[in-house]
Amino acid sequence: MKFRFRIFLVFLLAGMIPVLISSFFVHQTTKQTQQTYVKDNLSGLKKVMENYVQDRVGQMGKQIQQYAILHPETDLADRYTLSKDGDLAMIVTAPIGENGYAMVYDTNFYIVFHTNYAMVGKDLSINTQSDSKLWQIISGSLTNSMLVDGYYETRIDTRTRSFYLAVQRITGTNLIAAVATDSDSFLKPYEPTSQALIRMTQDARTIWILLAISETILIVITAIVLTNLVASPIEWMASTAHQLLRYLASISKGMEIPNLAYEIDVLNHTFGILAKQLREQVNNLENMVKERTAELARRTSQVETAAQVARESAAILDVDQLLRQATHLIAERFGFYHVGIFLIDPAGEYAVLKATNSEGGQRMLARNHKLHVGQGVVGHVASKKEIRIVSEVGRDSVHFKNADLPYTRSEMALPLQVRDQVIGVLDIQSTDPSAYKEEDMRIIQLLADQLGLAIENARLYNESQRAIQELEVAYGQQARRGWQERLAGNSLVYTYNRLGVSSSIIPAAANDETAPAGEQAFPSQTTVLRDGFHEMNIPLMLRDQVLGFMTLRRESDQSPWSEEEIQVVREAAIQVASTLENARLLEEIQQRAQQESIISQISARVQTSLDVETVLKTAVREIGLALAAARVEISLGNEAAK
Repeated sequence: MKFRFRIFLVFLLAGMIPVLISSFFVHQTTKQTQQTYVKDNLSGLKKVMENYVQDRVGQMGKQIQQYAILHPETDLADRYTLSKDGDLAMIVTAPIGENGYAMVYDTNFYIVFHTNYAMVGKDLSINTQSDSKLWQIISGSLTNSMLVDGYYETRIDTRTRSFYLAVQRITGTNLIAAVATDSDSFLKPYEPTSQALIRMTQDARTIWILLAISETILIVITAIVLTNLVASPIEWMASTAHQLLRYLASISKGMEIPNLAYEIDVLNHTFGILAKQLREQVNNLENMVKERTAELARRTSQVETAAQVARESAAILDVDQLLRQATHLIAERFGFYHVGIFLIDPAGEYAVLKATNSEGGQRMLARNHKLHVGQGVVGHVASKKEIRIVSEVGRDSVHFKNADLPYTRSEMALPLQVRDQVIGVLDIQSTDPSAYKEEDMRIIQLLADQLGLAIENARLYNESQRAIQELEVAYGQQARRGWQERLAGNSLVYTYNRLGVSSSIIPAAANDETAPAGEQAFPSQTTVLRDGFHEMNIPLMLRDQVLGFMTLRRESDQSPWSEEEIQVVREAAIQVASTLENARLLEEIQQRAQQESIISQISARVQTSLDVETVLKTAVREIGLALAAARVEISLGNEAAK
């Protein structure tokens, strides 16, 4: 029994070592993929959140400075009077997300403005623990004129929440702008994507564990069978040798043994047969080990493919590139003849081929190949939302015979689903009949789930980018119309020279009717030599709209404008355009507020009247006074209208 047990251990270890190694590799790969994706995703989103908050802090400072310029009576050093300025409070303290806030405090740490009005006038140095992270950020603004930021934690509704806070000193004042946002609330919309990948990697790990268990059982059974095949002849041979030794021992005692030569010949022949059988069994064992090693290598490659698709799907946001890469990767790693990905059109009528790896598939792609939902294997999967496997295409009534893929013998199609809705189909074809094993199907199904999620994420990202671009274009056009209305076709020119700053207005008649104000006066080149001067022309751009130009001149005996100087002016032009637009918007807000105030006053006074004559008299009087009109007339009736 000891001999059999040793042989069993040898066979068992020979089969289990590759399984253990591949299991460890798969576990580490899926774990690393999950951690890398979630970490990169959260890191990128946090960076977006931080940039947003920092931009908001900078805008608050500029808005306060612009407001002070437009309202010279505003004393930024008087926090008591300043905190009662409702217009300025409305501009700088708009809420930030679900739990976020914006505030302005002075160098004595008294809150001047706050999203929560109840906080105005409170002393931050008293209400904040001196050793807390929040206090380090707030107090750091006194010793650092640059932006100071960081994370701190606080309890809200029995939960500890993490806030990102950025503060910055407002130049030329004793005020400090601060913006904070709840990072958990900011990142909450992206949690389903991370959780979906975590579930998929956990499913992949579970599938591999089940495969490893089944392979372990198979290896144990194989080891037992091989042990019996190898041990039985050896044990028989040992028993025969033992009998021979007893036989020879009896000869040495003088006993007469008949046919000794014949017995030795039989023994030699038996040893030869046993040696031959042993060599054959060793060869069979080596072949089985090679086959199992190759199978494990194939399984490892397939799991690596699933992990690689997961990693790349998280990074690739171009749907076409993602689909092309996925088809080539699956075909290469699984050894399939043709891999194609179909997407369902918006009407839900056709499954349209979007990516493929084979030459025949490329011809299909060139002619915009598509199938009716319900037609062929692909259409059947798109309509039924279930896997379809055709082991022999010649015997299947649903299979669609395609002249571009003449070598197809078997086909498998899997639905690409997102939230129980089919968005496409993964079509796989092989030159071998019955080419799809159950283990292959599990991993390919995992790949299909990953692809569906990745396609949907890329589609949502592209839609959001298009929406942002459309908003940018619409806002730019609106800004341009606002400036055209403000300038009324004229060009407003401000000039600086050694004598100071001067301004002038070029009437609309002097401008070309087809071009924006001031644009015709400048050449298209950035730098030119004109009238004995080195001239630089930089457009004032706001969201791809030209508001005007910034022109600088240098005498011809001086050096031309360098690239560094041009870049400085360009960056300055960006800031000037943004500041001009902010000032225009602020004026519009003030004008609108003033108009609403006038309308409200007129309405209140008219509504106090109780008869028609008094209402009409009050209306014409109040409108005339409010608008400084020389004559106001209200006519009632058809005759009056004529």
